[in-house]
Amino acid sequence: MVTLEDKQIEIDLKDIENTIRNKNKFDREDIQKALDKIYGKKYNPDRKKEILKNLIERTSVKIQGIQTIFNGNELENVDKTYDFLKDLDSYRGFIEEE
Repeated sequence: MVTLEDKQIEIDLKDIENTIRNKNKFDREDIQKALDKIYGKKYNPDRKKEILKNLIERTSVKIQGIQTIFNGNELENVDKTYDFLKDLDSYRGFIEEE
């Protein structure tokens, strides 16, 4: 169920969403800009992860990467679209002080 708050967040992040969609990729700068837009709203880290994941889902952008299979010299193509979620604590403003 989409809430009024979710719709407002979507509106606030629309310009970043359009930029990502036009480039057909996203980088650390795009994620930081999105965090800057929602900074000060006192969302907890899990909520911020959800907001960013939803942002990327709306763009339909996929990041592909190569992963080595350790039992041989095989390489495998894997989806790395949401790998940025593991590193969010290194972004400015991800954790807001009380």
